[in-house]
Amino acid sequence: MELWDVYDKDKQFTGKVVQRSFNQPFAQGEYGLAVHAIIFNDNNEILIQKRQTTKELFPNLWDLSCGGHVLSGETNQEAISRELNEELGLDLDFSDDAPVITLTTPHHIDDYYFVQGIDIDINNLKLATEEVQSVTWASKEEILQLISERKFINFSKGFIEFLFFLNENEGDLIGQLEQ
Repeated sequence: MELWDVYDKDKQFTGKVVQRSFNQPFAQGEYGLAVHAIIFNDNNEILIQKRQTTKELFPNLWDLSCGGHVLSGETNQEAISRELNEELGLDLDFSDDAPVITLTTPHHIDDYYFVQGIDIDINNLKLATEEVQSVTWASKEEILQLISERKFINFSKGFIEFLFFLNENEGDLIGQLEQ
């Protein structure tokens, strides 16, 4: 049984803990925390994973590199390290890292971390077979095509383009806007 801490819109812990449930969303004004790792290679491709057919949400669809919920008592950095280890067998330390993007949806606050500059051979990854069918490197165009074909989870094309924009510009969004 997984337990999730409940946060307010400002990402402050409310003191409330709930049992994991996708069928009963958080109450109005309450949020769970989720984390996502987006792994880029030197060819400006993202490592994507195909979710297992037995997954409760988005079965058999392609997804970004890695993601999951922050468990009760965990920091976001601990959660993203745990998720990468569980899903892909990668042992990475995020203790000094801040998310590149934080998005608030109706029931979650999602932190996105970028993984760049490390050489990953996808043939050596240890996939959690109960969660992940397979992984591959994909270009922006390939991911956008998967979205068009409804073979990718429900990210918008604009969000995917934004991820690639940030990677291509090393996160220098402010510098780009000032030009």
